Amino acid sequence: MSVTENIKQKYPLLVALVFFIYLSATAFVLIFSANIGSVMASKKVIISSLPNVTNLDIQSDFVDVEMKNDRLNSGFLILVNNNYPCSFEGDNLVEIYGRGNGKFKVADLDVKLNETVAQKAENMLSALCDVSENSNVMIHSAYRSKELQEKLYQADKEEKGEDYIGAEYVLLPGYSEHQTGYAFDLSIMDDEDLSVLGEGEEFRWLKNNCGKYGFILRYPQDKVAVTGIGYETWHYRYVGLPHSEYIMQNGFCLEEYIEMLKTHTIKNPLYTTDYTATSWMIYYVPSQLGESTMVQVPRDSEYQIYGNNCDGFIIAVKLQ
Repeated sequence: MSVTENIKQKYPLLVALVFFIYLSATAFVLIFSANIGSVMASKKVIISSLPNVTNLDIQSDFVDVEMKNDRLNSGFLILVNNNYPCSFEGDNLVEIYGRGNGKFKVADLDVKLNETVAQKAENMLSALCDVSENSNVMIHSAYRSKELQEKLYQADKEEKGEDYIGAEYVLLPGYSEHQTGYAFDLSIMDDEDLSVLGEGEEFRWLKNNCGKYGFILRYPQDKVAVTGIGYETWHYRYVGLPHSEYIMQNGFCLEEYIEMLKTHTIKNPLYTTDYTATSWMIYYVPSQLGESTMVQVPRDSEYQIYGNNCDGFIIAVKLQ
C-alpha cells in the first residue's frame, strides 16, 4: 500500500480527531471567558464602590459645623505634657476591677478609666494574656486626680533632694495624662511581688499589637528628647483608630503626630488604612479667634472630631 493510499484510509480518523480538539478548545474558551467575566464584574463593583478621594468637592461634599473652642481641650487626641495641661478631672470614668474574667489583674476598686478606654483595654489585655498565658499582668494605675498627682510629685521631689530640677517619670500636677482617664500603667504580679512591665514577652506583644486596639506606647525609648519623659514600657495611652496604628507603624510619639497633622489640611489630607482594611482621611483645622471654630466635615460620611489641646481640631473621616 502506497503512502498516499494509507493517508486516505486514515483521513476520516484525522478529521474526527481535529474536530474533537476544536470542540474541546471552544468549550474551554467559553468556560474560561464566563469565569473571567464574573470575576471582572465583581472587581468592577468593588472599584466602582470606592470613594473618589482624589477629586473631593469641598463646596458640595462638605458642610460647615460649629465647634465651641472649649472642646479644643477634650477628646481622645488631646496632647497632655509639660507644656499642655489637662483641663478636666477624668472623662466618663468607670471602675475596671473584675473585668476580663480573671485573665488579667486590677490593683483595686479605685482603678478607673474612661468607659470606652476601659472596654478597649479589657479587649487588649485579655488577648495579651491568652497569647502569653500569663494572668499576672496587672493594671496598677489609671486615672489619677490632680490632688493625687500633687502628692506623688512632692514625694518624688523629696526623695531626690535639693538638686531636683524636673520629673523624669512623675509629671507636674495638672500635666499628667493619668488625669484624663485615657492612660494606664501595667505591672507584673508574681507571688505577691509587684514589678513594672519590663521588656519581656508581654511588652513585645503590646508594642506590636496595641495600635490595633487604639493604644500607643506613649513614651518610647527613642523619643525621650521629644516627650520630656523617660522610657516607660508600662505606660499606654488611648488615642483610638486610625491614629494609634499610624503612630505605632510610623514610629511617632504623640507630640510628633500632632505636629505632623498640622501640615494636612482639608485640601491636603492624610490618607491611611487600619488593620480592618478601613480607609480614613485625616485633616487638621486650626482654631479661630472667639468662642467657636467653623469646621468642614463630610455631608454623608461618618467622621470623628477631636481637639488637640493645643491649637486646633483633628477630623478623621471613614471612607469605607
